[in-house]
Order: sequence, then structure tokens, then C-alpha cells
Amino acid sequence: GPGGVVRVEKMLLLCVITAWSHELRMIRFDENEREILSHEQGGPVQIWNHRITVEPLSEKRCRYTDELEVQAGTLTPLIWLFAHLFYRYRQMRWRSLAQVLG
Repeated sequence: GPGGVVRVEKMLLLCVITAWSHELRMIRFDENEREILSHEQGGPVQIWNHRITVEPLSEKRCRYTDELEVQAGTLTPLIWLFAHLFYRYRQMRWRSLAQVLG
């Protein structure tokens, strides 16, 4: 719930290399607004603010949106690229799952 904190002591880079400690703080979980907001940080990432919203389009369809604010000093472009690719991949997996369940 809101205010909850999750700490990962050894974040893995590419699922293999131990990278850094990471902290995720839940700021908002609002079922009525269909919104989740978290603030994260760790290693080179000073700010990783993540907002997820779900907007119903019909009885069987919705729009799922990830919004991300990232600050990681000189590594910001690299972290942004990683996040962009990661969330595109996750969206593709959500669509595949929706087709199977639909």
C-alpha cells in the first residue's frame, strides 16, 4: 500500500550481473482513479518516478499507460533507453497475455 517500501539489496543487470541496491516506495494506489505511483532509486539512478494508469475503453478493452521520470546524471540517456525498451517489451507481453485470456 501507500508508504510501503521494498528494498532489493542486489539488483541484477541483464538477469546475470549483480549491479546495485534498489529502493521502491509506493506513493499512491488509487483504485477509483486506476492509478499507481511509485518513487524509486538506487545505484546510478537518483530518481525513477513511475506512474501507471489504466483507462477503460470498453467492457473488454483498456488503455494501460506507463509514465516515467528518470534522473541518473550522465547515465540518464542510457537508463532512459533501457526503460524505453523494457516497457515496450512489457507492453508486448501484456498484449500477448490479453489475447490468450480474451
